Amino acid sequence: DAGTLHDLLSVPLSGASGGATALAFSPDGALLAVGTSTGGVQLRSAGGLWEVIGACGGAHASGAVTAIDWSDDGGALQGSSASGGPPTFWDAATCAQLDPSYASGLVWASASCPRQWALGGAAGVVGGGDRSSGIGGGIGGSGGYDASSPSSSSGLRVTCRAYGGGTVACGGRDGALCLVGYPCVASNPAALRYREHGAPVRSLAFSADDQLLLSLSASGELYQWRHTGSEPRMATQDTAQADAIDEGAYDSDIERE
Repeated sequence: DAGTLHDLLSVPLSGASGGATALAFSPDGALLAVGTSTGGVQLRSAGGLWEVIGACGGAHASGAVTAIDWSDDGGALQGSSASGGPPTFWDAATCAQLDPSYASGLVWASASCPRQWALGGAAGVVGGGDRSSGIGGGIGGSGGYDASSPSSSSGLRVTCRAYGGGTVACGGRDGALCLVGYPCVASNPAALRYREHGAPVRSLAFSADDQLLLSLSASGELYQWRHTGSEPRMATQDTAQADAIDEGAYDSDIERE
């Protein structure tokens, strides 16, 4: 709420030059993960003095941490950097890095890290990507995520999973907004694609009831979408320019009961 935000903004981020670059509360609300411009993640107690109780480092020396996800049980977290590439995983209790092969078996409470395994097929549906690369599928036709492939081959910039769990909004370098089902690991997944932003999509957020979606571009354009059934519409317009990929095969209500 507004009070929590005010309290947090008044607390200096000791040891984190440049300020916070990403925020994510643990599923139980007891901890706050704070991404920093120096490539690490601070763990703070939620509320009160917001004490630093852990520092997860050694992640992204070449870029700020711009997205953080917690595991469903709050025992682990993953972070992605502005420089791209696969996410780094940490144990929430010790801040030790986890092996990706172990972390890939975890269930995640959100899907804010674009390069995570569960979204390996999503990179191919946004503009600027290379469908022949491992990111976005296409290696031997098997699809899925390939950590050895460079993130620059994909136009995927930002992702956000609906609270209902079955839909992920994806923002592209070309300004497009796409909807895919979650998880999305297959090559050439069914998707709905909307062309509205004239600049790369920078941030996405669903409302708590999943009825609205906000999309912000790098040029400062802020659009509000109404998420209804299998086709979202811009709340400020009667219609949205939509280009359906594999039209009719995607249902945004999938797994939302």
